Amino acid sequence: MNLCFHKVLLILSFIFSLLISGCSTLEIVDLKAQTSPTDNLKKPPNLAIEIETLQVDESKYNDANNFEQGLAEALRKEGFSKTLSKSFNDKTNVDLLIRGTVSGHFRDNKAKNFFTWWPGAIIFAHSWRGTQYIYDAQADIEVIDAQTEKTLGKFHAESSYELSHKSGNPFPFLGALVVIPGVIKGGVSASPRSKFRYQMYEVTHQNLWKKIAVLIAKDQLKIQSQHNTQLQEKCSQRLNQKPTIGLVWTKFISCQTNKYRLLGQETIESNVVSVYLSSDRSIRVHVANDGRILRWFLLKK
Repeated sequence: MNLCFHKVLLILSFIFSLLISGCSTLEIVDLKAQTSPTDNLKKPPNLAIEIETLQVDESKYNDANNFEQGLAEALRKEGFSKTLSKSFNDKTNVDLLIRGTVSGHFRDNKAKNFFTWWPGAIIFAHSWRGTQYIYDAQADIEVIDAQTEKTLGKFHAESSYELSHKSGNPFPFLGALVVIPGVIKGGVSASPRSKFRYQMYEVTHQNLWKKIAVLIAKDQLKIQSQHNTQLQEKCSQRLNQKPTIGLVWTKFISCQTNKYRLLGQETIESNVVSVYLSSDRSIRVHVANDGRILRWFLLKK
């Protein structure tokens, strides 16, 4: 008899613990999903990019700073390996400047979330609708030629995600019946808690910056293709020829698809020469004061 009583007690305790804990599901959905594939892009040009600190439109919480400046990392993932997220006064060895604005805000779902928990819990709305938060982020980015200061492109992207937190716990039903606990729960659920905000910030901004990075990569590939076609028509057999001692530097560089960066000046045999390095770090060239190639070296990678 006692044994049966203990078994029944254990079973009831187990069921009661399940009712208390319920089950909780957390789902984050992209509201602006793109169907076009972006993984088949060619590697973008080997450019040095400097990103100025993006201007941020103030939001209610102002705690998304770590995610709002994530464009540099997104560009590196798209193949722009030489991307800096700091500003320098010397723009000599910088190809592109990037500046712009970013903003983000939570949509006002206070009323819907409040009524989900009271009196919506009476019809178990917390289990089939759940608490919902929607975060919208957008960015307007400008890409500028660092040497000519000419605007090469302007890009806009948006990203929106919805977080749904559903609970199978039956106690909100009881709380709604008692009224006061239901009102308290509804009020607390009206605004997203910090852990929900950070989850939303991360996925929304990662998606936003990927969209911008892909747009920039596509645009730079298009510009590179057009430039290479023009060089082919202009230079013919001289396109991408190896350096030749005595060749005028400006004539040589005008027919190169590979960019060369000025490293500085060196003194060789009492002569001051300018030292240039190709962007793929394969060729080093010394140019004399008269503007002609004095010597060049093929570097090991």
